[in-house]
Amino acid sequence: MKKIIFVLIFITATINVFAGELTRDNFTELVTDSTNNIMWQDNYVAYPRTYQWAEGINMCEALTFGSYDNWRLPTINELRSIVDYGESNPAIYNVFRNTRANIYWSSTTVGDNHGIAWQINFIRGVAKTAVKGGFTPDYGYVRCVRTID
Repeated sequence: MKKIIFVLIFITATINVFAGELTRDNFTELVTDSTNNIMWQDNYVAYPRTYQWAEGINMCEALTFGSYDNWRLPTINELRSIVDYGESNPAIYNVFRNTRANIYWSSTTVGDNHGIAWQINFIRGVAKTAVKGGFTPDYGYVRCVRTID
């Protein structure tokens, strides 16, 4: 019994630390993660259509939103930090209002294979790999992030 309680406390503490402290500004449609020192875009632009990986990179780098212009595509670990494994369709913390229950790109390349990148499927919060470009590229939604200065 003591082992079960310890494991549950450990898992809960690990999830809470990884998730960070998320707060939403409804006026600016920005979500701030003060633990991980990042800010997320959460407006309608975060979900209107899918992109190839390079298009997602370019979209984030060209984005000016909330008077910030230093946006980028998030890493796989940053995307994982907003997955709420207790939810589904979408599996994301409810502070985010503009999320499709679908696949989102990360900037993280899979090992030495520069043609493949990680994605998160927000239906259940599962990570998967996808082809960045070429003759049969995969597509995904894009949610941009920035490091808080």
